[in-house]
Amino acid sequence: MAIAVIIAWPIAYLIIHYWLKNYAYRIAVPLWSFILSGLLLIVITLVTIAYHTFTAARANPVHALKEE
Repeated sequence: MAIAVIIAWPIAYLIIHYWLKNYAYRIAVPLWSFILSGLLLIVITLVTIAYHTFTAARANPVHALKEE
């Protein structure tokens, strides 16, 4: 996910820059918004992986073997 965030940051910046260039009132896109969104994405990913790992570790392997 970190590699995807690093690849997506320049692309997103260029798209937003060209999109906002056409407006009469121009604003700058702050760097902290990209950092915050990247950190939020990494945190959500880690929480999701931790949840699924925890549920898989607590599962009874007998039930999985019965179904196969």
